[in-house]
Amino acid sequence: MDKDNVKTYIEKDQQNLEKEISNLRESVKRKIVELEKLETGENKKMKGFDLKGITSEDLYNITTDQK
Repeated sequence: MDKDNVKTYIEKDQQNLEKEISNLRESVKRKIVELEKLETGENKKMKGFDLKGITSEDLYNITTDQK
């Protein structure tokens, strides 16, 4: 196979894997909240668990804007 085609396939696979991982992480977060509600009847302990991580692009923008 051509090097450029292989690179394209790998990049597409990586994007698909990143999307799937992100979806699974969100699913775990929802299930944790649901489990806590079932166990305690409320959602107090895991309030910060629903935070989103910072992306490398956001981090770059934050660090370059500070100069």
